[in-house]
Amino acid sequence: MGGHAFRTLLGANAVFPRMTPSVYHKLRASRIEALQRQFNFVGVPPEGPGKSDFGDLDIMVFDTKAHETPSSEERRVVLGAEHVITNGQFRNLLC
Repeated sequence: MGGHAFRTLLGANAVFPRMTPSVYHKLRASRIEALQRQFNFVGVPPEGPGKSDFGDLDIMVFDTKAHETPSSEERRVVLGAEHVITNGQFRNLLC
């Protein structure tokens, strides 16, 4: 969904290259670490076995450490994202 969502913001010709497993795992580890500063529970769904590349990174969070839920802007800054698209309770962040 991430690439499709950001095409509405950046234009139909925007390109989102797929990630190698090495890039994906480094990104996953760094983003989990960053989000663990704000949330007590951070998780990533299991990857399909034998995947040769990845289109995006799905992360689920629950139970904020602060009294209030971090805003989309605070999450954008923590993750180093350039853009945020909000869809109800879901956020797409382009890093």
